[in-house]
Amino acid sequence: CLENEGVEFVFGIPGEENIHFVDACQNSSIRYILVRHEQGASFMAEIYGRLTGRPGLCSATLGPGAINLALGIADAY
Repeated sequence: CLENEGVEFVFGIPGEENIHFVDACQNSSIRYILVRHEQGASFMAEIYGRLTGRPGLCSATLGPGAINLALGIADAY
């Protein structure tokens, strides 16, 4: 579905909760970009979307990882 929507990149940090998603990206045309911090992933996805007009996607683990995405998601909104 993500490929059909034009997603080319996912910015994030792999973890126990999303490792199957990361593995699935490796078997598709979607490139998973490893970042050092989830907040950076959300800002990278936002800027990618603004510059290209394509969907910007970020991923994180549950709990604090997901909360770290909040500032970039709010800015994108």
